[in-house]
Amino acid sequence: MALVAVVICFNAATAFALETGPGEYRHEDRETGKTLTVWYYKPADFDARTPVVIIMHGMGRNGKSYRDSWARHAQAKNFMLLVPEFSKKDFPGSEAYNLGNYMLPDKRVSPKSKWSYTIIERIFDDFKTRREKTDVRKYYLYGHSAGAQFVHRLLLLLPEARVQLAVSANAGFYTMPDFTKEWPYGIKDTNLPKDSLRQYLAVPMVVLLGEKDNDPNHSSLPRAPQAYEQGDNRFARGNYFFDFCQNAAKKSDIPFNWKRQTVPGAGHSNKLMSVAAVELFAADMAADKAAAAKAK
Repeated sequence: MALVAVVICFNAATAFALETGPGEYRHEDRETGKTLTVWYYKPADFDARTPVVIIMHGMGRNGKSYRDSWARHAQAKNFMLLVPEFSKKDFPGSEAYNLGNYMLPDKRVSPKSKWSYTIIERIFDDFKTRREKTDVRKYYLYGHSAGAQFVHRLLLLLPEARVQLAVSANAGFYTMPDFTKEWPYGIKDTNLPKDSLRQYLAVPMVVLLGEKDNDPNHSSLPRAPQAYEQGDNRFARGNYFFDFCQNAAKKSDIPFNWKRQTVPGAGHSNKLMSVAAVELFAADMAADKAAAAKAK
């Protein structure tokens, strides 16, 4: 009997783990009724302490391409890579993806459980409880272009999200923490409390900007008048956003845990921006590991 019990336990533990290397699985999100493909890369040295990095794709909804471009970094730096794909069918247009399904057509805020942003938290819970045995309590978050819009809005609207460090790279435009401007360019019509700025600016984030992402005629550059108030190209808009938030923190005398970093020679390219983002994550992972070792 003892032998049988051992075999059963072994098989259950084995079935719990994802295969090493590249793969995919389906996340059935009960709150929204949607099913998302999660493209992943599991490094060879994965264990319960391996950090988790979640990547948000751009407007192309090409999760597999993002997984493939980040896979070598996941193997080299030993982190678990998860890339959820928000399909155009289930999450049509910018409203359902990078604007997070936050605002309904009648200008009412949708239920929190229906936001696209909260899906990320549920994917993290699903990974921890159903996909792998892991001790990690937070995740790293990166987004490029439309994905960068997703990232900075997630932190704004969901400051309790378990994000260790976020990187928002080359967003087309930004939601300013400004109660005088309407959504999605500001937060006038939102249900955010007046003290929300304190929580938002306390979450560690790097605004990562390609120095050559400065084409005012780029085909996918948002062209609404409110977007042009932030600048005539992505590089200018990113700097405007960072400066606005930094000044708001100073004016309100609250902590500002953001950084700005520019990438020389990088245009609107996830491939080039990801190299810089990986180093930011790796440095934080090393510091976190050293702090944990010192605390023992």
